[in-house]
Amino acid sequence: MTKPAPSRLLYVEALFAVSTARILVFLLGIRRLGHLATATAADRSAADCATVTDIRRTIEAWGRRVPFRSKCLEQGVAAAWMLSRRRRPVTLFYGAAMIEGELKAHVWLRSGELDVIGCDNAEDYAVLSQFSNDSSS
Repeated sequence: MTKPAPSRLLYVEALFAVSTARILVFLLGIRRLGHLATATAADRSAADCATVTDIRRTIEAWGRRVPFRSKCLEQGVAAAWMLSRRRRPVTLFYGAAMIEGELKAHVWLRSGELDVIGCDNAEDYAVLSQFSNDSSS
């Protein structure tokens, strides 16, 4: 049985979140943006795979389609806002690594034990900062 597609309203919310994140990247530093994205307290019992999957799918879909840069930072912040709004636990990680002689930065997001955005290569990066709305983290 295939899982139903996320609702249109969720796609609209995701577009707004990705667009807002892109603008705020210029206005705020990573520290202020990270705190803002994880400001709503989490309800540990609220974590669920279906919500995380739907939000990941909508954020990644917009990340490929918007006419502006929407990579790990914008997508991670947008997904953190959306999950935080739903009182889901989120931890936004900011890391760096030397890759092929260049210093690279990366952002990834987890909701409890679930990977959300940018987690595929997270182990390649040293964590510089992390922001969480989950008091048990």
